[in-house]
Amino acid sequence: MPKVTIGLPTFNRAQTLKRSIELILNQTFHDFELIIYDDGSSDNTIETVQKFTDARISFYSFQNQGPPTPLNFILGKAHGDYIIFL
Repeated sequence: MPKVTIGLPTFNRAQTLKRSIELILNQTFHDFELIIYDDGSSDNTIETVQKFTDARISFYSFQNQGPPTPLNFILGKAHGDYIIFL
């Protein structure tokens, strides 16, 4: 089980999502899982995330439901002792 769960809800932010994922993966602390929830993006969010093959990443994509659905979903999937949302 990872020590930390990082929740990253996203909606039409593919341009900044790639950089966000890279920064998370390049941290010196490695005991984490990254849960990305796409809330129905119409840009290339799915393709952006699929370029990453790190086993710590879990990706889910659903039709747009708006907040707080992504946050509640991530909380339900989290395995970490600590949870942080970006």
